[in-house]
Amino acid sequence: MEALFRPFVFGADERTILDRDGHFASPGVLTDAACAQSRKEDSDTRWCVVYAYRNPGRESRARWLSPSFEKKQIKGAEGLMSLY
Repeated sequence: MEALFRPFVFGADERTILDRDGHFASPGVLTDAACAQSRKEDSDTRWCVVYAYRNPGRESRARWLSPSFEKKQIKGAEGLMSLY
């Protein structure tokens, strides 16, 4: 399976970004992303991490993961960055 991604295209004035669906966003803001990766033959899992930035550099009040879930130790995921 090939990697799947959705590139963003800068608007003519470079103050807005137009994605392939025709949505606009300010520069530096990631509105959505998708990634697909083939599973290794000897693995029963595959990993995908998606980051979305709504307020770059500012604290967000929205949390989709509980602090206890974020601190959960998962074998093989020790090198992944914290989501918050």
